[in-house]
This record gives sequence, C-alpha cells and structure tokens, in this order.
Amino acid sequence: MIKFADLAAEYKSLWDAAAIRPKNAQSVRAAANQLRDLKATYDQVSAATNHIPWFVIGLIHSLEASFNLNAHLHNGDPLSAHTVQVPSGRPKTGSPPFSWITSAIDALTMHGMQNIGKDGWSIERISFELERYNGFGYRRNHPAVKSPYLWSCTNHGRQICRRSQIQHDRGERPGRRNGDSEAVGCRWRRRARCAS
Repeated sequence: MIKFADLAAEYKSLWDAAAIRPKNAQSVRAAANQLRDLKATYDQVSAATNHIPWFVIGLIHSLEASFNLNAHLHNGDPLSAHTVQVPSGRPKTGSPPFSWITSAIDALTMHGMQNIGKDGWSIERISFELERYNGFGYRRNHPAVKSPYLWSCTNHGRQICRRSQIQHDRGERPGRRNGDSEAVGCRWRRRARCAS
C-alpha cells in the first residue's frame, strides 16, 4: 500500500523544483481565474467536508470535469445520472439529477479526504491526495514517469513516456472524456499558489 509518509519528501522536492513551462503559462492563469470565480461554490463543499481546502476541490474539478458544474466531480460524467465511468454508480444515495455540491461531497468523502483535517493540507499532502484521487497507476506501472495529473505542464512533465507525450501534445487525456490540452495536471501548481 502506498503511504503518504513514504512520498512526502519526494513531493516536497518535486514542488520546490517545479516550474510551469512557458507555453502553458496563459492557460494556467486562465484556470486559476476560473477556480477563483467558483470559490463560493467550493466553499460550500469545503464546509460540508471538514474543511477540505476550496482550491483543492477546484483543482479536482478542473482536472475531472473542466470546471463544468453539470458534471460529477468523481469523473466528469453528467449529473443527470449516476456515474458510469470509474467510479461507477456514484453517488450511492439519492436519485438523479444530482446537484453538483451533493456529488462533490460524495466524491471527496469516498476518498476519505474529510479525515485529513483543516490543518493537515500541506503541499505534500495536497500532492499525495491529488495523485491518490486519480490513481497511482503511473507510480506502480511506470515509476520513472511523474504523474501527468500533477506534473504534465511543469518541467517534471517532460519525463512522460513517448506515447503519453504524443497524447498530451495532441490534447488527448487517456481514459477521460473532458480533456483538453491543459487539463492533465498542468494547472494545479499555479492554482495552489494563487489560492493560498
């Protein structure tokens, strides 16, 4: 099992050395503005989830649903039905159509993020929780590759394998429907700094 304590120093080192690639700077700024525009919505979810930081909720919203308030935070599926993609059948309670807030609370609590506590959200913890939310597939199957969910538009993102780099350059987001060329993690670092 992958544990936060085992990865905290790695995340700190990566964060300290990370820089957004110049070609992504404009889209990072635009995403940070979108995230700030939705702060009131994210604050409602934060209040219902033991104070998960509003900007962490926004980062996930960007990555999973491109800021679409008609899509599940779990994976970007439409709120008019339970989720179909992984995780399927969410939310487990209630009937569609779901409100974005109800779905977001379900997505975050199914991952146990509400258990971290208000003061536990260091940059290392944010990095771990974002990678855990998306899955540790890169870490398990391609250990030399830094998770595109976190690092694709930073200098660390250049370590992506050729196939993933080609997909990224084409604006593809493997396994996701709502991808755009900047949605695979390039914005989170800038947003976290702008939000703090």
